[in-house]
Amino acid sequence: MKRKSILLAAVAASVGAVAIAAAVATNLDTPELERPAVRAAVEPMKEQGSSFWTPGNTVYVAIEDAGKWAEAEAKFAVYYWDSSDPQNVGWTDFLTKVEGYELQAHPGYTLYEGVIPSADGVTEWNGGLKICRFDPTAETPRWNNPGENLLWNQGNDIGYYPTSCNLLVPVLGGESGWEYKNTLWETIEAKDRLVVWAGTTGWWGDNNVCDPEGDTVYSKLEDAWNASAVTFGKLGYDVKAYFSNLDQVNAPEEGDHLVKNVASQYDGIITKYTELDNFALRNPVYHY
Repeated sequence: MKRKSILLAAVAASVGAVAIAAAVATNLDTPELERPAVRAAVEPMKEQGSSFWTPGNTVYVAIEDAGKWAEAEAKFAVYYWDSSDPQNVGWTDFLTKVEGYELQAHPGYTLYEGVIPSADGVTEWNGGLKICRFDPTAETPRWNNPGENLLWNQGNDIGYYPTSCNLLVPVLGGESGWEYKNTLWETIEAKDRLVVWAGTTGWWGDNNVCDPEGDTVYSKLEDAWNASAVTFGKLGYDVKAYFSNLDQVNAPEEGDHLVKNVASQYDGIITKYTELDNFALRNPVYHY
């Protein structure tokens, strides 16, 4: 499904802001008087933009499904080094598939994501990076120890150059199919990633626990909410900070993008149910 299709498909599931407000208006199994009346304002996350050089941000890698690197259920990780200190190096954890996100520009590719590692004194990994492919039994990304063969393949060294790109697309080819020809630099927008994330939360999108008739069962909402806090925490800092700061009312550059609908649902929930954790550090627009 192309990005536009993803967003259109989610429209029907999300219902709209009016229904959203109604969906969180009733709490069937927690008495109204037990809830605090006011949610304290919070300090939003500091925005730092996207870049696959910035510690804490997201790095995305697109792997061709029919390509050699996708064989044998391989795992992937990205290795970083700093130009000023050879001791400053780091690995992402093994990258995870972004379920439900299909790349419009690269049909037949699977999107993976990871969080860029941190190291003392590193604000940007200004040495470079490389993508590596591992045996699926590998427990952590590392160089092969003597006698090991867990790191199967290494991509080409990618030298530092300032960019806001966060997506790496390895291009393999040649007669063997293993030849590493190039790596494209592209961008996954935080708003698109957030819409896909929101569809997994259980409180937004298809078959969510918020009843548009006003009969929301609090315990089900609480379970879905707490689970979504965990998955949100695994996103890159750049994606989380974007959502923390998104002004759903005064964001004309987003137009009618569904991320504003996601923010509307989130804000409606944390305004009504102030005992739920405001894990995205948003200051809600809705006031009941």
